[in-house]
Amino acid sequence: MKKYMILFLAAFTLFACKKTAEPVDLVGEWQLASYETKAVSIGTEKVDIWLKFTSDGQFELYQKLGDGRYRPYKGTYTLTENILSGKYSTGAAWGTQYEVSRDATRLTLTDHPDGRETQVFTAASIPSTVLENIY
Repeated sequence: MKKYMILFLAAFTLFACKKTAEPVDLVGEWQLASYETKAVSIGTEKVDIWLKFTSDGQFELYQKLGDGRYRPYKGTYTLTENILSGKYSTGAAWGTQYEVSRDATRLTLTDHPDGRETQVFTAASIPSTVLENIY
């Protein structure tokens, strides 16, 4: 009986321990591949977004709406238990936090805690044509 009790306690301990998720590695350059929203409408304007995350907690974002030029945004980010938040270089906080997941070539950001918007980025180097076309 004692033998079975020890096996039970060992199995219970093994399965009862809370497993923590592996942290996501954001470092790299990314291009927006898709955007989904549960909102009524997001409009029809064409959007092109490029992101760069560095290992020292810095980010760069280049966003182009329509046929205009790219607008640069820079600042810092924090990733805690796969929840991403950040501040722009002006000191303003991002409008939302994001739950992050990643595979080899895709980075998925889902607004947290609502889950109303999902942005999927693919790994891609930011081309010089983006960096030369900012205002």
